[in-house]
Amino acid sequence: MRYVIAVVLALVMAILLASVAHALPMTVEPPANGACWGVWNVTILPGQYLLIHALSNNYSLYVFTPGQYSGWASGEEAYAVYAQNVTGGAAYVIPMPQGQYSVVLYPTPCGVGVDAIVRVVYQPGVGMASLGPLITNELLAYVNLTEYQPGNPINIALGSLVVSHHYYETTEYWVEEVLSAFNGDFLLTIYVINVTNREPQAVGTASIKLGRVEIPCALYLLVMVNITNGDAAVWLGYAVIENGTHYNEPAINWAYGMPLGPATEVVIAMNPYLATPSGYSYDSELIIGNGLGTAQPFNAQMALLYWNGESFMPVTNTYNFAINMNLTSTYLTTAMCGGLPCVTSGEPNYGQLGAFNALSVPMTYVEWEGLGGAVHSTYITSPINITYPRTTEPAPGVLMRLTGVWVMTNGSWEFLNTTSVEVTPSGTPRAVFIRPGYSTYYLISIMSAGRINVNGSLVNNYTGWVRAGSVINITAAPNYLGNGTRLLPVNGSPLLITVDKPMNITINWVKQYLITIGSEYPIDVNGTITTNYTNWVNACSRITVNASAYYMGNGVRYVATNGTGTYEVCSPMRITVGWTNQYLVVLTSPVPILVNGVETMNYTGWLTNGTSLVITVPRYYYLGNSTRLVIKSPVNGTVIITGPTHINITGSPQYLVVIRSPLPIMINGTKTTNYVVWVWPGSVIRLSIPRYQVLPNLTLAIASSISVNEREYPLRGNTILAIDSPMYVTVNYHDYYTVYLVILLTALVALLIMRFRGNGRGNDVTTV
Repeated sequence: MRYVIAVVLALVMAILLASVAHALPMTVEPPANGACWGVWNVTILPGQYLLIHALSNNYSLYVFTPGQYSGWASGEEAYAVYAQNVTGGAAYVIPMPQGQYSVVLYPTPCGVGVDAIVRVVYQPGVGMASLGPLITNELLAYVNLTEYQPGNPINIALGSLVVSHHYYETTEYWVEEVLSAFNGDFLLTIYVINVTNREPQAVGTASIKLGRVEIPCALYLLVMVNITNGDAAVWLGYAVIENGTHYNEPAINWAYGMPLGPATEVVIAMNPYLATPSGYSYDSELIIGNGLGTAQPFNAQMALLYWNGESFMPVTNTYNFAINMNLTSTYLTTAMCGGLPCVTSGEPNYGQLGAFNALSVPMTYVEWEGLGGAVHSTYITSPINITYPRTTEPAPGVLMRLTGVWVMTNGSWEFLNTTSVEVTPSGTPRAVFIRPGYSTYYLISIMSAGRINVNGSLVNNYTGWVRAGSVINITAAPNYLGNGTRLLPVNGSPLLITVDKPMNITINWVKQYLITIGSEYPIDVNGTITTNYTNWVNACSRITVNASAYYMGNGVRYVATNGTGTYEVCSPMRITVGWTNQYLVVLTSPVPILVNGVETMNYTGWLTNGTSLVITVPRYYYLGNSTRLVIKSPVNGTVIITGPTHINITGSPQYLVVIRSPLPIMINGTKTTNYVVWVWPGSVIRLSIPRYQVLPNLTLAIASSISVNEREYPLRGNTILAIDSPMYVTVNYHDYYTVYLVILLTALVALLIMRFRGNGRGNDVTTV
């Protein structure tokens, strides 16, 4: 029965350990007499593994059931469910079926403890564990997560053993930073554990939220130790260098620092032959754990580097499983991806990792500006050449001329007179920034019908590339073409243009013609009073020449005879304004007269020398109301104007006098009955009126009165009329018949003879 059980167990172990080299069930010879060995009794549960790290010596490893071990330890040959030779300084992960086992390392020195770590672990996380031997002050872990299901938890951990020496005292720490990703978020948890004694003691912890995870995601995890002023400290940091499609500079964020106390030396130690009393191997580990129950797509490149004083180098003596870290993983294995170890989906195969090149770890960040101003960035693991064209035209009328390339490495700019920059990968994180030194030029086109001065050069048209920010000085003076024609710039002021874009500049000109106007006397040219006018006038514009009379005084003036008016200037012009003299002619008249056939009373006019003036003056002018003027004029006919002329026509009044008498009377010595005459004011008319007259019918007519302008005056004898107005005079008589005449005749004759003595007139005078 015991043999059957052994055969069955051997078959199971053969299946489980088929992937472990030289690990087979076998019959083990009994121990030699006096030999010593180490034994560990363990219980293996489902999903657990046996981890063994032999620190110093080479051993034979036997795994027995308790019964097998009892027989073997009693000096019997026994069947071991697992047997393998182990090497001092090497680590092993052994899959075991569920059960209780005795783990034997044979042979060992007698009287001393067995220098090895044997423990039961769950399926360990995979990645990189370096046992060295190495001593450094800084570790850099690189992880490039390229495939990951954000809903699944994942832990990426960097752990290392830090040793602080203070004279003869040594303190050991296990420092660990765990980057946990869940639902697309990063959380960084930091642990510092004192592992000097058998019971580890946590002395520091911190948690830091890093934000969202975008795939692909690349980052650094770092551990550094140093001594400042005699005190040691450990620093833990990180840098996310790629998140999604965005690259970041390798700027290390030292997120956590912890003082470790006075020290003479502090190092990060990897040694395959050392372990702490609490069972921590002297190693550094970069491990990924997921703890999933089913396989999920996953891929992450990784690398663990140490600082050798000049650059980061790959750690040595690496294994693909966790030794100190309590991380587990399922369905993850290691492989080589793009020259670096990687963790990917698959069944694990625990063992040692192969070597890799440190330059395969992207630590050189290159950022360069493209031609369009867009900034590009990437991390390189092989040389990259950034080349710029000497000239480029990114847009019409825009020219970029390369003057050189600016390169900044680790914060220092350097200008290189080149068109190409080669960047080689570095063994330490660094950032290289490349910026082209382009000078911008703009195409400037200047069109001009006339010659202009462009920055001191006389040209008609100008086309050239001008550097941005330059100032173009354009001056344009009149261009004289001869024959009274010129081109005048519309803007005569200097034109200063700061070049900030392509420009098409047109200098506008106007054609002008020389206009000369000669005049002996002042004229008005477009509202300006001048005597002689010379000016350049825009082609086909209009000028208006007006000439007002120019008065010399003393009744003499000059008037323009030609050269005035509005001219359309479409060619050079010479205009002469002609003048002629005129004289002031003044005619004053109290009555209407005819001047050149036109009736007027007073006439004032300027007449050209030699002008004929026909003046017709009436002899009399009747005012009405029996009054007239007798006109006196020095001229009555044609007058030739040869100088200023003043003709004064006068009129003297006359009054109409009408004297009517039924019987003849003497008027100014003339006998008449009807007297009509025009007389001057102040004239005197003498009337001699007989008192008695015998009519042929023997009727006696006696003069009784006279009526002057219907006013009656008694008749007393001779009458004198003093004329000062028109007069209408009537002599009034009374008639007496013959009977009475005969009676009275005798008496009257006697009286008359006595009084008048034969002249028939009385001596009384009536003055009216």
